[in-house]
Amino acid sequence: MNDKISDFLIRLKNASMAGIRRVVIPHSKGIESLANVLKKEGLLETVEVTAEKNKKSLIVTIGLVGETVRPLEVKRISKPGRKMYIKAKDIKKSSRGLGILVISTPKGLMANKEAVKNNLGGEIICKIQF
Repeated sequence: MNDKISDFLIRLKNASMAGIRRVVIPHSKGIESLANVLKKEGLLETVEVTAEKNKKSLIVTIGLVGETVRPLEVKRISKPGRKMYIKAKDIKKSSRGLGILVISTPKGLMANKEAVKNNLGGEIICKIQF
């Protein structure tokens, strides 16, 4: 698997469309930090790291809207073959609407609101609409 972030995002999207709350994903530090950003934004309820036979896994629980699983629409912006960057002053213009941008800044992964607050730009990882 070449792009772990795309795999993670598609697994979340497919699970939300199927109405499944718990998703098991192969662990990596980047995926864990992305999941923690989504948890901080309220899209995920829990993020757990489990180890089984020297293999780590990440178990995430998608949040609910009422009694149904929150529908998520994800779009990978930066891809391994094409990186997309954004300046801090341009984040507000490009992140209008319902959803968040996840940006890789020099201080780690963060959502667009936090990046604007800290006046940081960086690589746009993905856009998630809900």
